[in-house]
Amino acid sequence: MKQDSESISFVPAQFDPLSGSRNEAAAENPLRLLLCDIGVLLKELTRLPDCFRPFWTLDPFAELFPSLRNILGWLLQIFVVVVECTTLLFWVPAFLYLPGSLTIAFAVLACLVFNYVLCRPFRGPRIAHSKKALTPHDDFRNERWVFVNGIATDYHGLQMNCDRLALTFGRRIIGVHNRTIGLFGDLVECLLQRDLSYNSMDTRVAYDYMKKFALDPTVSKVIVIGHSQGGIIVSMAVDRILADLASDVVSKFEIYTFGSAASHFNDPLRSPSGGTFLSSPRRASSTRKQVLLRPHRIIRHIEHYCNEWDPVTRWGVFDNIWLPSRIANRYCGAVFVRRGATGHLLTQHYLDFMFPLDPERRHRFLDQVVEVDTHTVARREEAAAELAAIGTLTSQKDLSSSSAAGVEEVEVFARARVGETVGVVADPADPEGAAVEGRARTVRQLSRLWRYMDGRRPAEATSGL
Repeated sequence: MKQDSESISFVPAQFDPLSGSRNEAAAENPLRLLLCDIGVLLKELTRLPDCFRPFWTLDPFAELFPSLRNILGWLLQIFVVVVECTTLLFWVPAFLYLPGSLTIAFAVLACLVFNYVLCRPFRGPRIAHSKKALTPHDDFRNERWVFVNGIATDYHGLQMNCDRLALTFGRRIIGVHNRTIGLFGDLVECLLQRDLSYNSMDTRVAYDYMKKFALDPTVSKVIVIGHSQGGIIVSMAVDRILADLASDVVSKFEIYTFGSAASHFNDPLRSPSGGTFLSSPRRASSTRKQVLLRPHRIIRHIEHYCNEWDPVTRWGVFDNIWLPSRIANRYCGAVFVRRGATGHLLTQHYLDFMFPLDPERRHRFLDQVVEVDTHTVARREEAAAELAAIGTLTSQKDLSSSSAAGVEEVEVFARARVGETVGVVADPADPEGAAVEGRARTVRQLSRLWRYMDGRRPAEATSGL
């Protein structure tokens, strides 16, 4: 796989000014969602080796770096996977042949206890703190950085991730340990979280810390980074925070994910007027350009970083922005996709390629001119706006007479987003205007997260970094 020559695809954040997009978990039968998710997951499991490719690395912070501690950890992980597979195979004959439901329950309980004991070495404190000595130009006392790890990550892996993030961004990182119960156990937990809204202990801990930091009057910014299953946990924590806290408090958050497995990301509009045309597109003359106001959301910055052939990302982000049956799902935030790239590990396959410690290597990702996925942008806006229009109709007659006109408005709106037909997409508060949509721009110009590298603040970041 040519990891240094792939192109970068960019999907701008959802406008959805009418809030027509929806959280599928709140709108659909959870059992149907669970069955659909199991089917997609089983399909993506055939690509499991792509989670670990490329295998070789020289980065001592990388997950597959051949240190003794990493080797022992992965050997134990493999052993736990073998035990879990054996247990799954045992359940079917146990159900068929063991005498009585009580015996079956005892056998299942014994297997779960055995798995729990095997996973004890993976466990550590619920919270980790980065240990790398940092020398930023100030101590960033008004910021809090929270990281939530992904599947199959032991406490040592969490600590290594926190240290790597601390070196990258020059901040102290607080890690919430999403404890592993083995690869298949973690995948089952992901299904329960995505489809049945199961708030695990890890989700509750992440929520408590995020809420505590946001309510601190000395804190003006809370940056949350989620990887893999950590994206699900962050998404669920954000849902609860949106319900519990005032919008001016929630606006302190910035959310960034890598290889996210989340099925949705909510971020309400500050007002329903954002993102509307300043004048009707139907009355536009052929020479007059229309201006579309960028809607302001409560959480101003959400970004998702993805590798195209990462199976977890395909199950998480891509299924919810590309799959026709889920195109109207609410997945707020801009999406950066490394086309042709494999790998799911945070440091080895994401940070080392997107945000490397070596300044000489950063141009390979940051200075790539992005390819704006205009097709996805248009489809998402059309689907969301059509749902909003249908939701306001009161009769089948209204549906037949209004849908055609509504679709025309939606198509004009969607084309405006990608700079076609109608004209410029702009925001008076945005000095970069329509350029923020991505046309002929680099990752460096569009990404917010890179501006924090090396202990800088976004306003201080320069193109020469």
